[in-house]
Formats: sequence, C-alpha cells, structure tokens
Amino acid sequence: INFDKYFTLFHTTFFNNDLWLLDPDTDILINMVPEIFFFTTAMLVVVVFAILTMATILIAEIAKKKMMKKLG
Repeated sequence: INFDKYFTLFHTTFFNNDLWLLDPDTDILINMVPEIFFFTTAMLVVVVFAILTMATILIAEIAKKKMMKKLG
C-alpha cells in the first residue's frame, strides 16, 4: 500500500490549507510521532470501518430474512 499517496490524497481532500504539511526543522509533532503511528492509525480506521460495514450488511440481511418469513 502506498501510504504517502493516500495520506496526501486525504489531506488535500479534507483541508483547504497546507497546515498539515509539517517541517521537521520547525514542527515538533513530526519529530515526536513516528510515521508508523500514522500508518497504523490509518490501517486501524480502515479495518474498523470494514468490520462495521460487514456487520451492518450482515444484520440487514438477517433482518430482511426474518421480515420475509413473517410476510409469508
């Protein structure tokens, strides 16, 4: 996975300024938090979103089957 590509795409989509561009010489955050933290957090968000989406689809299918049985 090209994390840098998606990181840039996310920030240019949701932010209309360049404040998310951090300079290691002047911004403490970029030196305190390693890149792997951002990657791991992004992957966690994707996995949780996928699990919740699958659970929602599964629950909807179960509810649909129960409703169809009730209706005949």
